[in-house]
Amino acid sequence: MKHFIFILFISVIYSRDIPFNVDEKLTYKFQFNYIEVGTATLEIAGQNIIDGSSCFNIQFIAGTSYWGDFIFSIRDTISIWVDQESLATKKIYKNINEGNYHKQTQIFINEDEKYATSNGDTIAIHSSVQDPYSLFYYLRTLPLKLGDIYSFTAIDGRDLTDVKLEVGQKSRVKTPMKWWDTIKVHPYRDGKNLLKNEGEMTIWFSDSEKNPVKIRIELKYGSLILELSNIN
Repeated sequence: MKHFIFILFISVIYSRDIPFNVDEKLTYKFQFNYIEVGTATLEIAGQNIIDGSSCFNIQFIAGTSYWGDFIFSIRDTISIWVDQESLATKKIYKNINEGNYHKQTQIFINEDEKYATSNGDTIAIHSSVQDPYSLFYYLRTLPLKLGDIYSFTAIDGRDLTDVKLEVGQKSRVKTPMKWWDTIKVHPYRDGKNLLKNEGEMTIWFSDSEKNPVKIRIELKYGSLILELSNIN
C-alpha cells in the first residue's frame, strides 16, 4: 500500500476555464477491504508565487483512525503548486508515512530548461511532467466523452511514467454524501496497470461538477476505496 499516495494528479499545459477556486475542500471516507479505516481531504489551500507565476496550492491529506491504525497506519501530506492558468505543475512536496514506510520528497520542475530536481537529483524531461494528483483538477476542465483517451507524463520521485486516461461509461454511484450521476475514468500505462504494484485504478467523476466522488484501487492484498462525504 505504499503507493496509496499514487492515486493521481495530472495537470495540463494549455490555458482553459478553471471551474474551481481557493478554499474548495473535498472530504472522503476511505475503506480497506470494505472496512472504514480513515478520512482524506483534497483542497485548494491557497495561492502562492512560484518562479513568477501565480499558483494554486493543492493539498491532499490522509490519515487512518484509531482503529484503522491497527490495520495499516497512514499519515500522508502532499502539497502541489500548479500554475493558476495552465495548471502546469511547478513544485511538489510529499511527506508519506504508511506502515513502516516513511519518505519525504521535494520536486522542483523547470519546464523551460527541460529538467526537474527530486531531493537534489536532476532529472532530464522532454515535455511537461505532472504529479499524479493534479488529474483530479485537470479532468474537471474537460468534457469527458465516452471513448476519449488522454496521454501525459507523470513524475513520482525520480521516476517518469507515461500515463493514459480512458473515459468510460456513465453510471449511478452512491457515496456517504448522496447518489451521483457519474463518468468513469480509467488511468493506465501501455499494457500495464497504472500503479507499480500492479494495482488497477478506477475514478468516478460527477457528471455535472466533475468532482471525483469515488476512487477505487485494486491492490495485491485487497481493495482501497475513497468515497466523497462532504464538499465545503
